[in-house]
Amino acid sequence: MTQKQKLDTGQEAGTMMETPAQETAENPVQEPDFQDIPVKEEVEADGPAPVSEQETMEAEIMYYGRLNSSDTVAPAQDADALVEVESQYELQSEPIAEETANDEDTEAMYRSQDSSGMKANPDSQAMEELSSIYRRKRNTPATEAQKQTLYREGRSMIRLVGETSIRSDAERYKEEYLKLSHALNQAPLTGIITGVVDSSYMPIAKVKYGEGLFDINIPATYLFDFDERQLGTAEGHSRIMNEMNHRIDSIISFMVFQVDENSGKVYASRINAMDYYGKRNFIAERSDGRPLLYAGLKSNARVMSVHRNDVTVEVGGVECTIPRSELSWTPLENLNQEYHVNDEFLVKILKVARYKTTKGMGQNRFENMISLDVSRKQAMVDPVKKYFNSFEKGGHYVGVVKYITQGVVHVLLADKIGIVCPVPHFAASRDGDLPVKGQKCLIRVARKEIQKREDGSERYVIGGHIINYSPAGR
Repeated sequence: MTQKQKLDTGQEAGTMMETPAQETAENPVQEPDFQDIPVKEEVEADGPAPVSEQETMEAEIMYYGRLNSSDTVAPAQDADALVEVESQYELQSEPIAEETANDEDTEAMYRSQDSSGMKANPDSQAMEELSSIYRRKRNTPATEAQKQTLYREGRSMIRLVGETSIRSDAERYKEEYLKLSHALNQAPLTGIITGVVDSSYMPIAKVKYGEGLFDINIPATYLFDFDERQLGTAEGHSRIMNEMNHRIDSIISFMVFQVDENSGKVYASRINAMDYYGKRNFIAERSDGRPLLYAGLKSNARVMSVHRNDVTVEVGGVECTIPRSELSWTPLENLNQEYHVNDEFLVKILKVARYKTTKGMGQNRFENMISLDVSRKQAMVDPVKKYFNSFEKGGHYVGVVKYITQGVVHVLLADKIGIVCPVPHFAASRDGDLPVKGQKCLIRVARKEIQKREDGSERYVIGGHIINYSPAGR
């Protein structure tokens, strides 16, 4: 399941073929070309039908607010002009709403946003200017006068022989600029989301790369896949902002689109990186006729964000969501206490599907997006099967209460397997009838059997009853 499936309203945006990158003598652009790589036709879903330029303009007006008859959409501008335009739309953080802590989702509490102050209609001119950034890659070197200011410090240094590890601030800045500009024609880079700000047109993720000397910006629509029309409502805007806040401190891959040496401003895209890795890891065939990753394999996953009932992870460079039911064989209560951003674990890939999407009001098209169904639970051996012979019917074993649902207590038995016990008729303590999370208890194993499924597989079952509670906290 993709993040887009979670956040979308169910309506498809129109599409338009991506505008080819322009090339100049000073700044040649050579994007990776995968056209000669065979693609499995059976996994490719039909994309939405192309739309005309007039329909795209109408869609823009519908998504991002009404335009007067005299209004026009600004044409794509070069990097120098964009620097001036960006100063008109300073990024302002919205205040975080004060909320009462929720025991089931404490992490989401301090990251959630107050939708009352959100912008319901993103600035259409700013959206067009932003879209123009992602139509071509551009490197804007500093002028000679600007370089005199940027690198003045380095010209006044004398480095003694052998002291090559000591670098001035100017040298570090130059080195980072060269890496970012070189990355315009290379594979994705890796960075960390350090913050999220809300601009006049959409939330923007701030990313640290290297020493963090450049201001790297990834707008929401290029951070993860969702229907851009959500940004046109306060509720949708708040939902997207909240999801981005959950991703703060996560490690991400991204592709660089524009670098300005003098201002230090960089625009990048995670969607392009996922499209790149989707083709490389899930579509492009190797010598054995299969891609690197496919259904049935196990692979490593890294946590991107944690929610009440699911966890978003990155697998093979693309994102997917694992529901609570596929996270663990043992009882889980608050996922924010069980999982954290950047946690890593193995998952089993259950399903791979290729799909297409568009960004920038339908003007940037992505052909190699991947939808994944994965399971951490199925990547592990069922602990009941593994420890089945460690428990005897009628035996007494220590247990720890994990959480309680209506009529049943979920218990971790002997720190090995999860079982479900009916709520006993006696009180758990002097203060109440029900036990508290973490309270120890004594379990009698009342059921132990191996069941045959219709497909011939076996299901190992162990059940029990609570016969005694330890005092809470002991």
